[in-house]
Formats: sequence, structure tokens, C-alpha cells
Amino acid sequence: MKAVAVASLADELTTTLLAARNSDGGWPYYKGKASRLEPTCAALLALGPPVTAGAAPVSLDVSPLDRWQRRAGLFVDAAGEVNLAFNGLAAIALASSVRPSMAADLTAALTQSRGIRIPPSAINRQDDTIQAWPWSEGTFSWVEPTAWCLLGLKRLTRVPRPPQVLRRIDDGERLLADRACRQGGWNHGNSNMLGTELPPYVPPTAIALLALHDVAGAPHVTRALQYLEANQQAEAGALALSLACVCLTVYSRPCEQARSALDTQWRRSRFLDNLHVAALALYAATAEGHRCEAFRV
Repeated sequence: MKAVAVASLADELTTTLLAARNSDGGWPYYKGKASRLEPTCAALLALGPPVTAGAAPVSLDVSPLDRWQRRAGLFVDAAGEVNLAFNGLAAIALASSVRPSMAADLTAALTQSRGIRIPPSAINRQDDTIQAWPWSEGTFSWVEPTAWCLLGLKRLTRVPRPPQVLRRIDDGERLLADRACRQGGWNHGNSNMLGTELPPYVPPTAIALLALHDVAGAPHVTRALQYLEANQQAEAGALALSLACVCLTVYSRPCEQARSALDTQWRRSRFLDNLHVAALALYAATAEGHRCEAFRV
């Protein structure tokens, strides 16, 4: 995409997000609605000071999270629910901020949270004894919440990590290896069902790859990266395109196809006014400046 187009897209998305911010400092999914955790964290990352490689770190302003309801260290979203994937994204935002107490609470909560163990499956090929992260407490583990929580936990903790954190990181990495699709990448759920191999999709593949960047030499990671690079614009939705841009930037792979398609989608649909998607798109559109440092492990 031409530089002028990137600048225009970033300027328009910035204006859109700033105009939709609520009085409590957070963002809703759609302008005028109540603030929600996922779009708020994405917008804070997209609008905050860039985290540039080699430069002195600049603290991200996460003050809206200071007032956010929490339960046992986890941020509560709408209707009193805890979404663990969204907490993984909150961990990424906190990792770039100066909130040691809040970060420590969330680190402990993510370390303690785990999916339930279920009996061996007779209809798909996977290890159901692995307890990584579910969407919500008391349910079984899925690819996307595991990837978000794994990435967030890695971002919040430094080497050498405590043994309990290392164990949870191992759980997350084992689940992602177990659920990898044969052709490379990840499906939203299982990699197979009733003897049929299921296809990978861009969003879960990009998120899982981000969480596994520090083990990039693993065969399933290599296959997934090849899949994502070849299919970066195969899914036309702005969420998929944005995540593909962020992930490929982290892996130092070209993402011009996805970035160009992202601009096209904005001109065509304005992302259907979804502010969470707009925030991720802004982060992707400005990647040349910050190199997606907030998502690196």
C-alpha cells in the first residue's frame, strides 16, 4: 500500500476512535454503547505512544482500567462475566504500562485459571487432558483464549519466570501444538472431527503465532507461518486482515497484501462501525512506526 494511503487510513481510524470514546475513558464495540474490555484494550494499544524497538520504553496510559471492575484479579466484562481471552488482551496492554500491582494480580489470575479436563474424545484426535485456557471459567480449553492468555502471560513476565508460570506456559504451548491443523495454522476449535481434517482460519492462526513467536523454530509454527503468509488476504474481514498484518510484522514477513485489502475494506464498509476492529486496524496500519512491539515475546 502506498504511504499516503496508510497515512490516510490511520488518520481516519484515529479520528473515528477518538470521537467514539466514552466519558469513562473506555470504548464500546459500537459508538454510544457501554464500554467493553476488548475494544478498550485494543484502542489503548492503538492510540497509545508507540513501543519502538531499541528506544526507551514509554508507559502506556491504561487509566481506564484503574476503574474497571475486577474479580479475583481478572477484569469483568459486560453482565458480570469474565472473558479470559479479553483478559489476555488486557495483559498485553498492562505489559506496556506502569501498573505493577494490577499486572501482578492479573499474572496470578491468568496463572491460576485453566480449562477443565474432559474425557478422551471418540470423535476427534486431540489430547483433552491438556488444561490450557477456556473462554470462561469452568469450561474446556479453546485455541483463541489459550493463545491470548499465553501471549499475555509471556508479555507480563520476564525470564527467569517462576515455576508456576513456566508450567502454565508449557500447558498453553502443548495445547496449541496439539490443536494445529495438518495443513498448517489453527481452526477456531478442533483440528479434526469425525475423521475429517478441519481447515485453518486466519484470526486464530495469527493469534497463536504471536503467542509462539519465541518458539518459532517448531515445525507446527513454521507450517502455520507459511499458511498465513500465503493466505493473508484470503479472509476479507477487517479483523482477519488486521491480525494478519500484526502477526506478519512481528515475524518480519511482508504483509502488503493484507494491508492493502484492509484499506479497501475501510473504504467499502467502514468496518460496519465496529470500534474493536477499527482499533486493531489502526494498530496494523501504523505498524511501520512501532513494529508491533507490544505483541512480541
